[in-house]
Amino acid sequence: MFLLVSCEKLYFILLWAIVFGLQLALSKNKEEIKLILVAALVFSLSISIRTAKIDAQAADYRDYSESEIFCTVISFPKINNEEIVVDLKNINDKTTLRCYLDREVIEKIPGFGDKILVSGNVKKPPEKRNPGGFDYRLYLKAYNIDYLIYAEAASVLEEQSNFAIKSISDLRERIIRVLDSNLEENERDFAKGILFGEKNLSDEYEDMFVKAGISHILAVSGLHVGIIYSFFYTVFTCLKVSVKVQFAVLSIFLIFYSCMCGLSVSVVRASLMVLINMYSRITKYHYDPINAIFLVGCINLCINPYKATMVSFLLSYGAVFSISVFYPLIAGKFKIKNFIIKNVFLGLILTITIQIFTYPILACNFNGISPLSIILNILAVPLAGVLLIALIIGVFLAALAPFSADMVFGCLSMIIDLIFILTKYFYDLPFSYIRVFSLEPLIILMYYMFLFYVFGYFQFENKYKNLMPILFAAMFMCVLIGNHFNDKSLKVTFFDVGQGDSVLIEMPGNIDVLIDGGGNLNKNVGEDVVLKALLHKGISDLDLVILTHTHFDHSKGIQELIGNHKIKRLVLNNLEDEKDFSFLEEATKMKIDLIKSEEGDIFRFGKQISLEVIYPLIGDEYVDSNNSSLVTRLVYDQISFIFTGDIEEYGERKIIERNNEIQSTILKVAHHGSDSSTSEAFLDSIDPKMAVISVGENNRYAHPADKTLELMSNKGIKYYRTDLNGAVMIETDGKKIWTEITCEE
Repeated sequence: MFLLVSCEKLYFILLWAIVFGLQLALSKNKEEIKLILVAALVFSLSISIRTAKIDAQAADYRDYSESEIFCTVISFPKINNEEIVVDLKNINDKTTLRCYLDREVIEKIPGFGDKILVSGNVKKPPEKRNPGGFDYRLYLKAYNIDYLIYAEAASVLEEQSNFAIKSISDLRERIIRVLDSNLEENERDFAKGILFGEKNLSDEYEDMFVKAGISHILAVSGLHVGIIYSFFYTVFTCLKVSVKVQFAVLSIFLIFYSCMCGLSVSVVRASLMVLINMYSRITKYHYDPINAIFLVGCINLCINPYKATMVSFLLSYGAVFSISVFYPLIAGKFKIKNFIIKNVFLGLILTITIQIFTYPILACNFNGISPLSIILNILAVPLAGVLLIALIIGVFLAALAPFSADMVFGCLSMIIDLIFILTKYFYDLPFSYIRVFSLEPLIILMYYMFLFYVFGYFQFENKYKNLMPILFAAMFMCVLIGNHFNDKSLKVTFFDVGQGDSVLIEMPGNIDVLIDGGGNLNKNVGEDVVLKALLHKGISDLDLVILTHTHFDHSKGIQELIGNHKIKRLVLNNLEDEKDFSFLEEATKMKIDLIKSEEGDIFRFGKQISLEVIYPLIGDEYVDSNNSSLVTRLVYDQISFIFTGDIEEYGERKIIERNNEIQSTILKVAHHGSDSSTSEAFLDSIDPKMAVISVGENNRYAHPADKTLELMSNKGIKYYRTDLNGAVMIETDGKKIWTEITCEE
């Protein structure tokens, strides 16, 4: 592990040295080349690291299982409802853990630097389990976290003794106590977000701020540091304080404030850039924001290369880059004399510039943009700035003069409520949030090349200038056409939806079929897993959706998709009563073509691909939801798949008796591998080479059954499990098959 990380740091240092050398060589009257080099480097780093798997680190994760560990607290505790989240370092072997513990298992909330004893179940952080999903393990690598521990017992053995750290921690706790005692729940959670970047808002409010496009005001960033710097600068200017004294005071304050915010990527970046700027004023050196961004970014990445995988890193540096490079060019073209109109207009231009530059980051990570946030930011950001300064002053006023607390926090409460009202208003407007597709790396590269071209960073002779738009359009069309026509393969993805089923079939010619949508009573699997995967894959509509039966672990996800994604045709089980389909009315409103299906129905997609319904049989009567599941068989040239829903031995026997041709290359194992399904006779009739079991981790049904696994092993059938392998992707050209798993435990 040490060697690997050291090599990565050396890699970044060498790249930095190479690009810096190229800058020195090319910067004379060639500013555009320097910018392009920096942008190309940042692009290549973020793409290569973000798409890289961390299999090389898998050996570093050891299974502690049930353990008792003596640790040092290395973060400020985050309190969510009755749960405390805190990062720990094992004193014995220096591994790091993110600890989740209930308030009930510990008497005193641990502080930064405390020594505590925890016991509980230690696990590896989960990897990305589905296309477009969140890789929690990679995310934690950016925080140098190795494990998760769910504490069953914990006790503080020794409090922090370092004076500086204890002073920062105690002050932070006192400020939080002042907020807790003077503001209502949502208001104090918002105030903590503004001050320290803590995300404690309820899911409803958090979703509102994210989709309204102003969640950045709740993550301490360059905005907050800029506001603080502007405040100090104004005060110091009025008092005629020297630049050196300003630098000393602001350095102490920003270091102190950054520590109180947990040294987040954005606040460290912004603080260092402010201090570099001030230092350049003292030393009379020219301040180059591009070099400053690059210097600070490389320092961050040399400390931990995995920070490049963080969305906050990409957004923070991307926003500052756009402000430094593109914004001055646009703003300089407008000459407005009226002070108020000028500042409102420039604020609008600034927001648009940032959104244009960071669009690929938002598209690839959130699959959504907020068009109206351009206007909302102009209103909310100044209010957030006033609130931040007012909070800093108000907290100290309340501490020094408690009698003033009611008046001070009454005013703060009004500002917070006004931000809430504005956000809610814009959030409720039509088209306030638009879902978008993820972008391929080549498309992203072309996007940024086009931006540089538009802003004049590519210099060409006049006779070639008019050819550039045509060249960009031709390149873009080649990519689209290549993606549309060149891919002759069929891809089948078995999503990991927990204890449920969902299978996506991508056919040549951009034809997409979904069989079941998973479902969970406590999660929105349809939106959080299936819809994200569709957006990640660039699937704009589903040509056919098949619901095998109405059990919620197959149907709830489809219900969540209706209204959120375009569905052309929905195939339902002919044996089930219409009252069991709770979403028929909504589907009718969305003009989805509803088809009641049974044995013999065939859906053809081109000459070589067909999807046939082979069960329930014609004339069958409803038995139960499982044994009446729709069973389909997909054929592409010489390769075939059979999708079995949740049928059990009763249904399997009827299929064997009625159908002569059910042999298939790949089997979707019925009913999550239950011992009531997948009989030996059924396996012999299908004779699969490969099988996939869609099943939830540690489910209460003990699926898949040992009997089912042993039977398939004895027959030499290679099988995959979504609880162990995540999403399973099988690709075929009609003759050969290739398999890819999302993760391997």
